[in-house]
This record gives sequence, structure tokens and C-alpha cells, in this order.
Amino acid sequence: MGKKDTFRDRVALITGAASGIGRALSIELAGRASRLILVDINADKLEELRGELRLRGARVETIVADMSDRSAVLDLADTAWQVHGGIDYLFNNAGTALVGSMKETTLEEWERLVELNLWGPIRLTHTLLPKMIDGGGGHIVVTASLAGLVGTPGFSAYSMTKFAMTGAFESLSIECAGDNIHVSIICPGYVRTDLVRSSTYANKTMEDMLKTAPSWYGTTPESAARAIVRGVRKRRLYILVGPETSAWYLKRLSPRLYHAITRFASRAGGL
Repeated sequence: MGKKDTFRDRVALITGAASGIGRALSIELAGRASRLILVDINADKLEELRGELRLRGARVETIVADMSDRSAVLDLADTAWQVHGGIDYLFNNAGTALVGSMKETTLEEWERLVELNLWGPIRLTHTLLPKMIDGGGGHIVVTASLAGLVGTPGFSAYSMTKFAMTGAFESLSIECAGDNIHVSIICPGYVRTDLVRSSTYANKTMEDMLKTAPSWYGTTPESAARAIVRGVRKRRLYILVGPETSAWYLKRLSPRLYHAITRFASRAGGL
């Protein structure tokens, strides 16, 4: 893809497309005349989104798949490639959260989280990468999190998957620099999505705090999608979304100060 190329007529595969950031990205890219392959485990919501986008004239195909299932992901990669004979933009967006400290959560919960948040995008990217290189290149996008840049109390498992993701895909961006493969790592702060309701909670205090957050707090999925598309168009490696991401700059400036403030805030919150 040349520097002047846009999203128009480009094939974009989006996982976790039926809700939250994935849904907003699907709508944003449909408005830019992309050809969409939308993936989600929720067949009903996926079908609803497909119908909505097709009414707008979008070119949309959907695939129901569980991104934590190895066989399903490998089948998805083959099927998605065959749909359009190529993929220009791969948005690894599907994921969930486990809320609670390490001592409050179980190994089984950590393992399930790793399968979806980390192995899902790794398997899909690893399978599609050679095809994208042979096809002339493309852009790989992964939705990480602010929790993949700074350690956050009560999110140790979630942070682990997101830190691993940022490390793997930053390395990939360097490895593929000569293959016309571009990489973007999305690191949002708090975005008002269904993730709060669909997460697994091992800490009641944090569950109550997150589920009762003011409706005005955080970034809307639509605003996040626009910021992501702008960053991808400019081929930025890290795309930070939301005012909370200032914590990353604080950590880089003074890790000791960041840790002190975070410890104080977590104690004040009863964590």
C-alpha cells in the first residue's frame, strides 16, 4: 500500500466487531468505503450489525468465531483470506478483562484470559502474516490498553496479557519493516463499552466502582474509533486514546512517583 492509499476499497478484518470499539470501528470504516470482514462470537449482534451496515451500502461479510479456540482461529484465517483473496488491514480487537489482584484470581481464570487476549491475536496474526507479505503488505492493528503500558492494581492478569501484546507487536513492527507490513498498537484508557459488564470480577469493590462510573466518564467508542483510524492512517506504532493515558507519560518521567500515586489511589479506594 502506498502512502496515498486510504481505506477506500481496502479489505479490513475486525475481530470483536459486534460491540464496543470493534463495532464503532466497523461503522467508521464502512463510512470510508472499506470492504469488511467482521468477526465475533455473538452471532445475533454480528447479524444485527451486518444488517445495519448493508442498509448503508457497505460491503460486509461476517464470520462467527471464538477467538479463544485455536482451531476456530485457524479456520477463520483461511476463510477470511478466501472471502476477498487478501486482507489489507487486520484489526485484532477481541478481548475481555479479569478484574482482581493475583491473590484473588485463579490460575484457570488467568489461562482463559491468555487464550482470548493473547493467543487469539497471536494465532490469527501468525497465520495471516505470510499471506499478507506474499500479497504485497498490509497493516496489522492490535487493541492493547493503557494497562499494557503501566501496571495497574487489580488488573494484574489483564495487564500481563496487554504488556505481552505490546512487546510482541512492537517487535513485529521491526521484524517486518522491510516487508511493507505496518503495525499499530492501540492503547486506550477507559472507553465506555460493554467490557465493564462482560468482564470477570474477583474483587467486589472494583466491580462496584467500575459498574457505577458516571455515564459521562471515559471516551466514547465512536471517538476512540476515529482516533484509531487517524493513527492507523498515519502509520503510528502506538496510538494512545483518552486522557488517562497521561499516566504513561508520568511513568516514563518518574516511575517512582507513578508507583507512589498509584499505591495511594488504590488504598484510598479500599483495594
